[in-house]
This record gives sequence, C-alpha cells and structure tokens, in this order.
Amino acid sequence: MVSYKNGLSLRFNGQEVFCVSLVGTLYHINHCQIQTVSTYVVTSGSLRLWHRRLGHLNLRVIKDMQRKNMVNGLSILLPQEYDRVCKRCALGKSHCLPFPKQSNTVYKKMDLVVIDLTGPMSVPTWLGMSYALMVVEASCHFPIGRLLKAKSEAAAAVKEIVTMFKRQSGKKLKKMRSDLGTEFIKELIDNFCKKNGVIHETTVPYTLEQNAIVERAITVAFKMVRCMLYSAGMDLGY
Repeated sequence: MVSYKNGLSLRFNGQEVFCVSLVGTLYHINHCQIQTVSTYVVTSGSLRLWHRRLGHLNLRVIKDMQRKNMVNGLSILLPQEYDRVCKRCALGKSHCLPFPKQSNTVYKKMDLVVIDLTGPMSVPTWLGMSYALMVVEASCHFPIGRLLKAKSEAAAAVKEIVTMFKRQSGKKLKKMRSDLGTEFIKELIDNFCKKNGVIHETTVPYTLEQNAIVERAITVAFKMVRCMLYSAGMDLGY
C-alpha cells in the first residue's frame, strides 16, 4: 500500500489494484485496474486453517470459492484436514431454536402445578401489596393468584394453594415447576417438596416459554385488572 498526499494506492505484485482519494473524512475509490479478481491472498494452507482465517466461514463456501476461482491464491493443500466439529463455531454460532406454538403434552389432574412470582409493582395496592403470585394447575389451567407484601411470603402462599388443590381434587401433587428465582425456591424445596415427595422442576434461565402456562395466566390477569380499573376510573392502587 502506497500513500500519497490526498489518498492511498493498493498494489499487488507491482500491479495497482485500486486507488482511493480522501474527500473530507471519507475515502472514495477512483478506479480498479483489475476487475476479474475480487480478492487476493498470498499463502496456502489446510482447510482447517482457511476456515479460521476467514472468520470460521462455512466449509462448503470455502470449497466453492476455490473451485470457482473466486479468490486469487486460495489453494487448499490439505482439503481433508478440518475439524469435523468446530468447538469455536458451536460456541459462537449457537442460538435458541424457536419453540413450538402449541404443546401436545397432556397432563392428568395434579400431574403438574406451575408457579411464578412477579413484582415489585410500580404502584403498590392501597394495602401495600407489591408482589403477585400465580399458581396454575396444568391439566385444566385453573389459576389462583395471591397479592403479597414481600417475597418472603411466597413460600407459605404456595403451600396453602397446593394444599387446597390437593383437598379439592382428591389427588396428590406429582411435579411443581418454577423459574430459578431465589426468593422462595430454597424454602419451598426444603420444607415442602422434599417432605412430600414432589418433584421440583426449574426452567432454563431467560426461557419464559418453558413456563408459558403461568406466564400467560399472569398476562391475562393483569390485562383484565387494568381494563377494569380504567373502565371504573379508579386509581392503579386498587
């Protein structure tokens, strides 16, 4: 690369590839002497090496670039030498697959209860309630909500609601699912799940879809409450 007063000139093997002129704070390409070649490289290597040089580009694309002579100087000396599973690609390109829009899982009565705690609310109620606990029985999606003043009240509220489900249904709870919130999980597991033989499942962090039953119940309940408050012209504290 050769620089001059008002720009730069890029040369390869003594031949000018293109030159640019500085206009204000931007470089403008004036002309390109060689238009048949889009990219130049100067060294060879294995397919593994080229995969890493090109920012972990797909191996098929690299082979196509060589076969179609898209890059001058791209020669793969060892085409069979490459990582069957590239750990860097697995870490850098991994992403969450979309969840199915509808679940085909069928739950029997008291097979599963899902719980979630939301809050603190931006506007506490006139009784000082700042948190909302929602517990849903999965087989019929029957929800029960409780307003709480503090997170510490959540474990006792869950036990009360599950006991009512058990009494009214005549069945014992098998599984309970919640997120990884630490506000009541430890006390709930130690004092309730382990003593009663209930399996406690937790969702993957930042994956609300795994707890969609209760998340949906919370959304519907809050929308209903807000609509009724706005309709009645009442303050959000109610």
